[in-house]
Amino acid sequence: MRALVLAPHPDDEINVAGSTIIRLIRSGVEVFVAYSTNGDFNKAADVRADEAIRSLNVLGVDRDHIIWLGYGDTFNGTGRPHVFCAQAPTRSPAGHVETYAPHGFEPWRRSPYTRENFFADLQSLIVELRADMIFCVDFDFHADHRALSLMFDRVIASILRRDPSYRPEVFKRFAYSTAFTAPQDLHSRNLLSTVRPALGLEAYDFDLIDKFNYVWADRIRFPMPLDCREPSIDNPIARAVFVHRSQRIQRNALAIVNADEIFFERRTDSITFSARVTASSGDPSKACDFQMLNVRDINESPPTFADYCWTPTPDDPDRRLIFEWKAPQRVERIKIYGSLDGSIDKLRISLDNITSIDCRVERGGRPTVIDLPQPISILRAEFSIVDPIVEGGIGEIEMLPSKERADHVMPPFIKIIADDEFIYDYKIPSTIERIEIGICRFHFDGEINFDVDGGTITQRDGDRITLKLDAAEIKVRAVGDGVSDEIMIRRVSPIYFWRLRFKQMLERIYIHWLRKKF
Repeated sequence: MRALVLAPHPDDEINVAGSTIIRLIRSGVEVFVAYSTNGDFNKAADVRADEAIRSLNVLGVDRDHIIWLGYGDTFNGTGRPHVFCAQAPTRSPAGHVETYAPHGFEPWRRSPYTRENFFADLQSLIVELRADMIFCVDFDFHADHRALSLMFDRVIASILRRDPSYRPEVFKRFAYSTAFTAPQDLHSRNLLSTVRPALGLEAYDFDLIDKFNYVWADRIRFPMPLDCREPSIDNPIARAVFVHRSQRIQRNALAIVNADEIFFERRTDSITFSARVTASSGDPSKACDFQMLNVRDINESPPTFADYCWTPTPDDPDRRLIFEWKAPQRVERIKIYGSLDGSIDKLRISLDNITSIDCRVERGGRPTVIDLPQPISILRAEFSIVDPIVEGGIGEIEMLPSKERADHVMPPFIKIIADDEFIYDYKIPSTIERIEIGICRFHFDGEINFDVDGGTITQRDGDRITLKLDAAEIKVRAVGDGVSDEIMIRRVSPIYFWRLRFKQMLERIYIHWLRKKF
């Protein structure tokens, strides 16, 4: 099994998938990390590469699994055309005009810095590696992050249309708001889960959460490997961060290390990618291009989102979008994403002119989800805007063969939680006598049983139980068919927390010293 991590710069491998890389490698997955740029904006590529090699060594990635697309590191608003926009070769701030690699490496391909070549290089990388799982940076503050995220969406759509046999699992993550510039909460009593981003964070001047596919309640939360669970800079994620000395990001270890690593999953098994798509007017490809959003200016912040929706022309009386297939296609779930600033009060869906469904497409791009009573096979699907006034349009339509992806390669799991926090070796004050815990599920909907040693279950409501704590140490095990999780709850004295705070204070002093030194 093979996984590909797509990062815009050296150090973003940690922001995008640090602990997930560790967990995958230890489970036998071959992991490749590809950088779209050499990180050469204010430091030489060789310096950034040396740091990347040593950081990835901490995570378990071999040197021969590091790939450089070789484009220039271009921060927002440098005055030069970003490669994402460049129709003709552009020059990077470091003075380069074509892809290159740090000393000891070769770039993926030798290509002048143009948008067309960026697309072609990324596409050839994905096609050649054919990874089962792809982890990619999502759309956030930095222009290079935006460029890789948006170009990846275009590339994966092209691949899905051309090759129906390749349907990788795709997970995207915000490198800034859920990692790099998240709250610096490592030094807590227990390792805390990733906090929902909110306006006011550094480099977070626009909020995408609960818009488009970024529904916070639907986020994917991966648990930490055993040695990544301590609220301490001994954590390997923190050690990997410290290697990137040239960026002076030591304090960011306090933000990146969490009890979970969160992603937003993108389904690639939508039958829309194998359909012939037409419309009564407008560009029908916008409704099935894997691209939830787009921007007018890659550098603008906050960005202006535009040109990502199918929108019929004002004089179109039919306002219809049509998907057709040569062979019957199974569908059980339909997801419709609207536009950020518009809604459709009435959209009529006709499946083979037999099944008809009316629905409302929500404002903010949030998905409208329609689950059919049972899966059906279809050859044609029509989406007609019945509402006389059209605000916005349709950003994306997913027609999925099942509610949950049936052929997922990431194994299902369950994780015990308390107050929505992933917990492992959970320390609480000795005065606490009861605690409520629950379950977070990933691709598992079976029955779960609890086994408790040192405590008593006094109440159960679905996945939630209330425990009476009878001992100083309470072991809890949750078991389902093929999945399980085990945690320890430790009731500790105030002295333990005093000692922990003292240790963490020394660590903060050490981090401050590191920043001063480097």
